[in-house]
Amino acid sequence: MSADDWIALPKPEKELILNVRDFGADATGARCSWKAFSDAFAACKAKQASQLDIPAGKYVFTSPEILDAKGAQFLLDSLHDLTVDGHGAELIFHHIRPVFVLTKCQRVVLRNFSIDWDLPLASPGTVESDPEFGTVIRIAGDFPITAATPVTSVTEFNFEKNAWKNDAVEIYNPADVKVVHPQVYASSAFKAFKPGMTTVVRHWVYHATAIMAYGAGTGNLTYENLTFYAVPGMAFNTNGADRGFHLKGCRIMRRPGSKQLITTTADGAWFGSTLGGIVVEDCDFTLMGDDSVNIHARWLTIKERSGARKVLVDSKWGERPEISVGDELKFCRAKDLDERCRLKVVAAEWDAVAKVSRVTVDADLPADIAVGDFVGDVSRSSPDFLIRNNHFHDHRARGMLIQARNGIVENNRIENTQAAALQLTTDVNYWHEGYGCENLIVRNNSLKGCNYAMWERNAGGRHMACINLVADTGRLADGIAHRNVVIENNTIEDTPGLAILVSSSDTVAIRGNTIIDANTQPFEKTGEAIDAKADGAIMITRSSNVTIGKNTEKATRKRFAEGVYIDARNTRNVVRE
Repeated sequence: MSADDWIALPKPEKELILNVRDFGADATGARCSWKAFSDAFAACKAKQASQLDIPAGKYVFTSPEILDAKGAQFLLDSLHDLTVDGHGAELIFHHIRPVFVLTKCQRVVLRNFSIDWDLPLASPGTVESDPEFGTVIRIAGDFPITAATPVTSVTEFNFEKNAWKNDAVEIYNPADVKVVHPQVYASSAFKAFKPGMTTVVRHWVYHATAIMAYGAGTGNLTYENLTFYAVPGMAFNTNGADRGFHLKGCRIMRRPGSKQLITTTADGAWFGSTLGGIVVEDCDFTLMGDDSVNIHARWLTIKERSGARKVLVDSKWGERPEISVGDELKFCRAKDLDERCRLKVVAAEWDAVAKVSRVTVDADLPADIAVGDFVGDVSRSSPDFLIRNNHFHDHRARGMLIQARNGIVENNRIENTQAAALQLTTDVNYWHEGYGCENLIVRNNSLKGCNYAMWERNAGGRHMACINLVADTGRLADGIAHRNVVIENNTIEDTPGLAILVSSSDTVAIRGNTIIDANTQPFEKTGEAIDAKADGAIMITRSSNVTIGKNTEKATRKRFAEGVYIDARNTRNVVRE
């Protein structure tokens, strides 16, 4: 399996190379190059250029006209068979707007440049007690703030290690934030923190993705040797697009010598509701505000049944689903995610006012599918993926969220992530994304120092292991969400709870894994509130047809549990090799 199997490269009809310098771009950074770049991209489209060169240098984008631009700083629409080569150029932005938004683009390569922002995306703060305003956060003086500087999240941060605190206290979207003294924020929500704690105050989270690709007709995109130093959002967001996406040799990192505390304020690479064909290889992502990689699709909820074959569905997030005639839909009961049937779409209509889709399928729905149950568009579930040879480390949240079918995750290093290294899951509890993992191989990965966050290992935590194969309904689903999964020859080292948790799954093999220093903290009440009390280094619950063989456990310090725990109440046909 390789990128060539899924991602088509440019095949221009003619060789025509344009250069941004010919449109007035300034490689010294002395003046804004936004209009020059805009004109260059327009010329590429009009003349069907084969390549756009950006000579090495520093380009800044500060014009107030950017705020009037439609949808993005650069809206790349209907480009095809084009390579944009940055030759090591630095692109530095100022306004909080998405940078490159690609729609209806095919066979486009972006390579060899870096993206950065020229303003602090987050500020260092120290929690204090104020006699008038209670718990406040004092921002360091070399990160000036005003009443207009937003506060979107506050998370504990370890400044001695210059990294996210593993078991961090954090809040999102605190209410009634105001500047009460110079460099001092106050909010009633800050009472979650204690005086003396050190924090990162993120001013933006999901506000401006660096490279976004979306919508039907967009696919066969290659991103090679790109570097992201600071982004007020995600580095990559691919949503509702077609097929073929390749990230190769890309980096998310703090610029050497920079005052920036973090890199992207949200995820590294996010793929949602695509036709699939995703390759992420040889990348190095660090210090992000959220997950390294998330591959998934959005669940839809049935709002109304009209006859035997018609349903009204919506998305929790109000977005338009790319449902097309011929798509295969998966219908599942809300109470346990049990799959009841798969049917084909014969008609689909989007109501933009009500933000619902009227869908007709090709056969009668089961009688027990009702309002509130879930529907997944299997055709747009971001299938067929290869995640290999990457290094994801020292960032907030999870290493990877894998929530799709037909994939391989191999030879990656994941280190020092707050939450799980590998979350193989589906969620109808909060995010409403991912239809489950089918035909998935997870092999030869090295996972170290992950899942120290107590928000995943408390009494109600569903993702209490370094590797989780689970379905989140607010508890662990009693139905089968995952099928045909192999977890083999991985090394799991230094994790405070379970090494591997398997739930809501059928036909799983766990073999050849090396587990070093798992369960180094007491379980206490982990999992008790969801009837899944944690036990063992490998835990199997609510599953069937599981093969366990030749896994090795080692310890250099005290462990509070070990071995394999099988929940005999709800698990059947476990075979030990």
